Amino acid sequence: MQIKSLIFGKILFLFLLLITSSELFVRYILGIGDPILFKSHPTIEYEQLPSQNVQVFHNKIYINSLGMRSDELVFPKQKNIKRILIYGDSVIFGGNLLSDNELATNLLNRKLNKNENNFEIANISSGSWGPGNWLSHINERGLYEADHVLIVINSNDYYDVPKYQSIVNNPRLPYKKPLFASTFLFKRYLLPKLNTLYLKISSNIFSAKEKNYSLIKKNSTIPYERKNSLEDLKKIINILKKNNISVSVIQFWDRNEFKNNKPRSSNLLIRDLLKKNKINVLQSIGHFKSCSFNAKDLYIDNIHPFKPIAQECLANLMKKSLESNPSLEINNKIFD
Repeated sequence: MQIKSLIFGKILFLFLLLITSSELFVRYILGIGDPILFKSHPTIEYEQLPSQNVQVFHNKIYINSLGMRSDELVFPKQKNIKRILIYGDSVIFGGNLLSDNELATNLLNRKLNKNENNFEIANISSGSWGPGNWLSHINERGLYEADHVLIVINSNDYYDVPKYQSIVNNPRLPYKKPLFASTFLFKRYLLPKLNTLYLKISSNIFSAKEKNYSLIKKNSTIPYERKNSLEDLKKIINILKKNNISVSVIQFWDRNEFKNNKPRSSNLLIRDLLKKNKINVLQSIGHFKSCSFNAKDLYIDNIHPFKPIAQECLANLMKKSLESNPSLEINNKIFD
């Protein structure tokens, strides 16, 4: 009996040692356990909680008191300040894989203020935000006495319409600090990868059923249409025009578009709307090709330019876009 108790005690000790060492490894070596926190919103869908100072993968991330990943804005705005709002999704938000000092909008801020100019940059973005989220944010929060608005949009944003689902069970949008970093690692990073793998396997198994569904959809008398965000984008443009705020747009090309030198149809539909409304638009493809012809230098997946050269390239492209507005009086030396 005493031997059994001794063996059980050793097993329990080894188990607790394994759990503790795993937790310490994930939290302090990998740098997981202090995530950016989010909250649901009835119209914006979700957003970052204000006033956060976190480290994820040892990347320092600051969220200001307005929920933006940028420096604080001062109110009322000083007369000599030019305030620029930049709306986007994860492409400009940067996620967990970039420190603030590497982020394109912060690089842009430094470039604009290098010669003692007085510019403020507000990064108004979040992962998977689209025109519907930006429009709701503008309706809820206003335009912060902006002098100019820059929109960074990609082909995926055409179909990115808010779903207004609870974030409670969404591991990508944590709403409270995890008790255990190792559990958070599994739910936030490992489980989604396993789900992706499962979907790939399932798609091969059920490919025949999907083909039959597509035929039914094609031959159906009921029109099949996916919702799109063009109407929301148009409303944003109209609000900015009514408020006499200048606007410019960057259409960001994903990796497949970059490699194929061909925009998706949704890029062209967005482009047509912007052209009809006489909005100054820059396509990222040419500028990014000048930074590197190798997609691996610029993208970590099909959409995110989370490489140092890509963030520098995006910052310079933003600066070039802003130069289209003479009232901002930006130095024309783009590659500072």
